[in-house]
Amino acid sequence: VFVEVAIPHMHMDRDIRLSGFASFVGSSSMEITLKIDQDNNGTWEHVLHALFVLAARDPRTKKSAKMNPLIGTSEKDIAIIKTGKLNRQRRLTEQDKSLFKIPPDTSESTIVHDLFLKTLTQNASIFRTRLLVENSMWMEETGLRTMYLCHPEQRNLYNKIFGGYLMRKSFELAWTAASLFAKQSLSTLAVDDIMFERPVEIGSLLFLTTRVVYVEGNKIQTRVNAEVVDIHTAERHTTNIFYFIFKTKDNKNPLQNVVPKTYAEAMMYLDGKRHLN
Repeated sequence: VFVEVAIPHMHMDRDIRLSGFASFVGSSSMEITLKIDQDNNGTWEHVLHALFVLAARDPRTKKSAKMNPLIGTSEKDIAIIKTGKLNRQRRLTEQDKSLFKIPPDTSESTIVHDLFLKTLTQNASIFRTRLLVENSMWMEETGLRTMYLCHPEQRNLYNKIFGGYLMRKSFELAWTAASLFAKQSLSTLAVDDIMFERPVEIGSLLFLTTRVVYVEGNKIQTRVNAEVVDIHTAERHTTNIFYFIFKTKDNKNPLQNVVPKTYAEAMMYLDGKRHLN
């Protein structure tokens, strides 16, 4: 499952209307578009837009299953399917350009090197000593971590831990880290690229780790890594990667910058910049 959501401000005392439809179907996966409108004195205003990508699996072989094609019967339907196809191509392109597969491009490498140079002592050719620039915080200092024991109460229809539970716990941790970083309460701007890489079994030890990975203007990009640990072998497996974008409620007080110290943190910095932009 792949989830991408844009979240503006919603009023809790007004009626809402949900609608959804299949916006693209491939050979074994499909994109679902979800929209939420909210009543504003008799007028329905669009307040939320979400994309879900679901993969079909054969229950016997656990392999990909063929899906029926989606056919548009009107110009509006054809335009929706065309947009869904473009979304699919964009996701595939982003996966091919992942920093786990290829190195950063020239401009991104320059950004990382400039950040590195700003932390060195001036007029001293020493790489070992690193100084934090003014109005900044080391990325490692923004991190928070927590652990949950996954109980049966949180299971879904397939006797796995419900994905919504993982999303909520990850969101709460990311919001806390971002708020502590900004030293103020924040608004949620978007939930981006939630990848469900493998299911979480009941009884698992679930570890959630988050960091502020990029800051731009009044926006804060966070990244949450979810992993399960086998208590018998101590093996760790990543189950989910979450990206949450928060924003301050005003631009009066500029946010401090986040600075990577290691190469791995620099890649998270660039990854966060890509997601935010």
